[in-house]
Amino acid sequence: MLKLFSSDKGGGSKKDIAECTRPTKFETCQLDPCMIDPCKPEPTVVIVGAGMAGLSAAHRLAQCGLRNFTVLEATDRPGGRIHSCWLGDVVAEMGATWIEGGCVANPVFTLAAQEGLLKTPLLRPEPSRGLFCTSDGRAIDLPVSIAAYHTFRQIEQQAAALFALGCGRTHGTLLNFMGVRIQQELHNFPEEQRYDAARVMYGMTNCMRCRCGDDLSLVSADQFGSYIEIPGGNIRVPLGYVGVLAPLLRDLPSCCVRYCKPVNCIRWGTVSDAYPRAVVKCIDGEEFPADYVIVTLSLGVLKNQHAKLFLPGLPAEKVEAISKLGYGHVNKIFLEYARPFWVWREGAIKLAWSAEELADRCDWVKGVANVEELPNSQHVLCAWVCGREATDMELCSDEEVVESMTTVLRRFTGDPTLPYPANILRSKWCMDQCFAGAYSYMAMDSTVGHQCDLASPLPDSCEAVPPILLFAGEATVPGHYSTVHGARLSGIREAERIIQLTKRYNGPPKKVLTKSPGKMDDIALRASDHVLEVIFSYLDLHTLRNCSLVCKRWYCFLNDENNDVWRMHCIRKLAQEALSSDLLSSVPTYKSKLRAFYHAWNPNDCSRNIYIKPNGFTLHRNPVAQSTDACRGKIGFRHGRHAWEVIWEGPLGTVAVIGIATKEAPLLCHGYVALLGSDEHSWGWNLVDNHLLHNGDPQGNYPLLNNAPKYQVGERIRVILDCDDNTLSFEKNYEFLGVAFRGLPDKRLYPSVSAVYGNTEVSMVYLGPPLDG
Repeated sequence: MLKLFSSDKGGGSKKDIAECTRPTKFETCQLDPCMIDPCKPEPTVVIVGAGMAGLSAAHRLAQCGLRNFTVLEATDRPGGRIHSCWLGDVVAEMGATWIEGGCVANPVFTLAAQEGLLKTPLLRPEPSRGLFCTSDGRAIDLPVSIAAYHTFRQIEQQAAALFALGCGRTHGTLLNFMGVRIQQELHNFPEEQRYDAARVMYGMTNCMRCRCGDDLSLVSADQFGSYIEIPGGNIRVPLGYVGVLAPLLRDLPSCCVRYCKPVNCIRWGTVSDAYPRAVVKCIDGEEFPADYVIVTLSLGVLKNQHAKLFLPGLPAEKVEAISKLGYGHVNKIFLEYARPFWVWREGAIKLAWSAEELADRCDWVKGVANVEELPNSQHVLCAWVCGREATDMELCSDEEVVESMTTVLRRFTGDPTLPYPANILRSKWCMDQCFAGAYSYMAMDSTVGHQCDLASPLPDSCEAVPPILLFAGEATVPGHYSTVHGARLSGIREAERIIQLTKRYNGPPKKVLTKSPGKMDDIALRASDHVLEVIFSYLDLHTLRNCSLVCKRWYCFLNDENNDVWRMHCIRKLAQEALSSDLLSSVPTYKSKLRAFYHAWNPNDCSRNIYIKPNGFTLHRNPVAQSTDACRGKIGFRHGRHAWEVIWEGPLGTVAVIGIATKEAPLLCHGYVALLGSDEHSWGWNLVDNHLLHNGDPQGNYPLLNNAPKYQVGERIRVILDCDDNTLSFEKNYEFLGVAFRGLPDKRLYPSVSAVYGNTEVSMVYLGPPLDG
């Protein structure tokens, strides 16, 4: 080495070598290829939501030199569904529990490692540890439980493999697939072990619900394996998952995150020079103009609010994706004990429910899959509650939850002396309007294509205008849905989209869309209100909707539901009898009256013994003996929330049923029967005897009141169909009577009625989305 680095005339000295090997200090500017030219103007970006997706997007923009952004967060804290709390001296993760995939392939793992949040040895849960206990207080023998546990894991792997097979077969629901395979595998156990093995495996199906957040009967077996599992196992962050947010927040511009700013409306698609490309309006009235809007709202919020949140509304493929993808519900209950009754680090208490017990889910505790000790704590237990039961649990008081959990623990351990906890802490994600649940899953009608549709920006790449709305969040990432790292990847993805667009346009995107810039806007601005009224009053509704998208002025003009445009349409379309009567008093504006008409009884979808009166809203049943007759509304519903009023204006007879039905439900039958509710295609409330009816069977009394009053002719019954929550409810005299039916199918459902009394009349007035409260 000395010869290689010495001069030709003599050997190099040790001093020369020392100088050559002196460390070099780089003082030149190292340019990141992603950096935006600082001399170019920046686009204005609004990010809705300060969860992992929103903060990751903001952090990536800031990394690349784009700092003209605002993050709007509805709550008073960052993190979204990452929410760490302290219970005594231990961290309770109310939301995300662990990093799913403890290796460098997981961007959240690397984020936590760089921040020094992970200490060796890494905290990994051990799902195989713990006792399986039956509801009669018996611990299942360890050899049986171990064998059943590993058998179930094999079945689970087989279910996951269905997606990769892609054989074109449909295997139905995940519950059906697992149930069939469990029954097949039970024959491999000795007969005396089958009962306990079945309890272990069916108990584990309840644990599987926590992965989806919903009943396995709603999960697609064929799509279950689309989830990509990152190696490394699940890793807990000892001092709280919320710690991974620190490096993201630390590098953001000061005051760019605005807390307690729930968004009321996102106006987008305005492309003239006079208006911004998008305006995000908060509930407090403050508006934020934007060139790009990154929407990171949860799928649950999109399901509940997309119809009123976006103006104009989202296109059909986006709405279909929101509707088809599943969204689960999960909550946790933390119980702190002054004197623990378990041995620390002995694993969880796994509830080995039987198949029969799980089939009868009349109590929310059936949604409890296991009760595990909290790591780093010898006095706190954590119970997971999944599916519909998670929502039901939120309706209970802390005292009721403590009582129910103590009863369950005493029952499964067989020890009636177990103490009550000294403290309780629980999450309430389901009824929180900012989240509306836990995370997404692949429902029966879901495909990976729906996740891609949800992730695609608007307008799409086929249109000339650059994207305005960009969508991020765990539900938009095929393979990594329901995870924190999926949310992070989606935020970075949408930030990169904006970075590339900014480079392409050398700054903010162009605003003008039309090939002849200014012509349409000029007409829109110059035309007087009187001229617009005359023109618009002769256009059909579809054309009017397109006109509302031309410019902000036309949109505002047509959004006035009581102007002369809608008055003229009402006069032309509705009978004077309807306009002058009290029948439409619940829909005071002209536009709402017109909407009610287009949703009224369908004269082409009713029994031959029924006709629609000239007012367009009232059906009349002819006096035909030994016949039950039904009628459906003109428009059915598959998503969103809808309300309509039904007024029975004649005698009820022996059967008078109001409710909903699919197109398959019959409209005529012989005899006097409850036709609506007689099969699987209809659901009804018989006003005569206050019974709920479905599939030909009474579903119980309704409303659930002592001596509930009978319906009086002329009273207005308000029917409330919630397609997002799959429920049907009723109101009478502005009093909510409770949920009548749950678990409605994902089919188009029509307002319906069936009657038997001759010359009776029933009116129906569509109201639109119900007003909460």
